[in-house]
Amino acid sequence: MRKSDLHPKLQATCVTIPGRSGCLAVVPQPVPMFVDVPSCHGLFMLARRELEALSETIQRNEQYASMVLHMLNRREAVDSSQIEGTHTGFDGLLIHEIEAGDAKPGSGCR
Repeated sequence: MRKSDLHPKLQATCVTIPGRSGCLAVVPQPVPMFVDVPSCHGLFMLARRELEALSETIQRNEQYASMVLHMLNRREAVDSSQIEGTHTGFDGLLIHEIEAGDAKPGSGCR
């Protein structure tokens, strides 16, 4: 990847790697030691409520728990792949698994 392919803010953090001609590394800004908790409090509370709702739903429908976890795992795989530059959607992944025979009927369900 060329430095010019990076966002301008990332370009500003590039440093040369000693002994590696033409190689650069993106050095992130240091993370603050203390997060401003009051500004994040609302997000933490929302995340907690959503996790509790998911937990309650799974407990009420235990027969679907493995399927839900499988779908969450697939969603995370798609999201992390997009960070790496792979362009596929959640639906595309599921269709590929079905066509390739990777998604066995009942493999994620009881």
